[in-house]
Amino acid sequence: MINSISKNLYYISSIGLEKVLVIDGDSMTILNEINVGSRPHEIVVDEKNNIYIATDRNSTVTIIDFKSKQSKKFYMPNNGNIKVDFSSKKIYACNTEAIGIYNLITGDLIDNIKGFMAVDSIDIDKRRKKLYALDIFQNKISVYDTESHRLIKVFNDIGDTPNYILLSDSGKYVYIANKGIKREGNKGSISILDIQEESTSYITFKEGSVISYLEGYSNILYAVNSGLNTIEFIDIVNKKIVNSIKPSSEMPQRIKLSQDKELLLVTSKGSNGQGSLDIIDLNKEEIINTFNISENNSNPYDVGITTEGIVNEEILIASIEDKWKSEEVCTILAKKLQSTYNEKVIFNKVEVEVDLNRYRGLKIETVTFEGCKINDNTKIYEKIESREDYTTFRFDFNIPYYIKAMTEDRERVVFKGNLSGKMKAVLYISNKFSSEDIEITVKSSTILLKNPDIMDNYINLDISTSISVYATIEELINLPIYEESVRYKGEYTNGK
Repeated sequence: MINSISKNLYYISSIGLEKVLVIDGDSMTILNEINVGSRPHEIVVDEKNNIYIATDRNSTVTIIDFKSKQSKKFYMPNNGNIKVDFSSKKIYACNTEAIGIYNLITGDLIDNIKGFMAVDSIDIDKRRKKLYALDIFQNKISVYDTESHRLIKVFNDIGDTPNYILLSDSGKYVYIANKGIKREGNKGSISILDIQEESTSYITFKEGSVISYLEGYSNILYAVNSGLNTIEFIDIVNKKIVNSIKPSSEMPQRIKLSQDKELLLVTSKGSNGQGSLDIIDLNKEEIINTFNISENNSNPYDVGITTEGIVNEEILIASIEDKWKSEEVCTILAKKLQSTYNEKVIFNKVEVEVDLNRYRGLKIETVTFEGCKINDNTKIYEKIESREDYTTFRFDFNIPYYIKAMTEDRERVVFKGNLSGKMKAVLYISNKFSSEDIEITVKSSTILLKNPDIMDNYINLDISTSISVYATIEELINLPIYEESVRYKGEYTNGK
């Protein structure tokens, strides 16, 4: 019984034509052309099939809503490289010397991570907890907490003219594409950074290789070798190349795996700027279809893949219910996470008045913070106009804090205070739920930005807090009770 029919749509960024081509995956014909501005580069597709296109010349990111097919542009300065975290509603945009962090719904700037010479590739781990950033000039990877945006770790000397990074599914390894540019001849490679062991191993390629981009699934990596103009298939366990395929046009640009991991899409261009999109069947390991772009100077670059499906929900639900009736089931009441929102708030120069005549020689020992508390009387829910599945949740909050100190007479004292603020969280909530159906949980992580000092009868504090808003609903879930053997899927390794 067929419950759904799906089809792929391919979005190709054309640097020369200043637009994105939308290709029907079945007929391999153009369905639409979307003008996005000068030099469209990276295309990202999130878990809801929404499309994000980074254009560096006009400093914008174009967002195409999967359901409505409507597009909007946000001013987000970038060098063509972005990453999207739909769950926390953030867009990370590389901008050479900084990474801009923006609200995915409103386009507002949340934070700016600075201190780079040339940040040119970023990736987020599967748990959405860590952001990895490659500085190609400093030859290092910096790791940041995605909630507080604090620097966690730095890995130096990670490659040979590194160009691109890819995190393994397990989060244990970072794969680094190295161009290996040298006067005597290019020697591109892939570095495998073991995050826990802090060690690096390498996969080498033929002389003249330049590794510029990576994709991967299970124990296979796929690499763009722009030096030899091939797509390399690499067995990670044995660290060897198992296949090479030349694209239809001379110079390969980017590769992307389909959602079902059955296809590998390859963009390539010729010397005159014309180009191609090749579809590689990964079971056959051969090109099975090609879309040619005949316009000169079109310069196809990246590709994004969405899967559209028509689901017969009545048949699908009926088949599930029939299955439950035939099996012993366990019914549980579960909380389902609908959406999350994260925002960092800085409190500069918080002043706490103290009587230094009474508390002579006062020295601060610790500053502790409680969790964020919502003022219930300030809660306001509002649907976003034209975005019926998005809701803004406004509230006032306070965060109690305690300063423990000691005087020169060894008298212990505690000063209490509150950080107060307002927040507008943007949450993805299906329009079939009302505000009464949603349970809101707010958590916070608060730290001092620098050591407090005492001056003119005031304790001075600089504070950063990361506030997370979680929207959950309660659902009854029927779980079939049965035993089944477990088949383990492979994952990226470094051969250990």
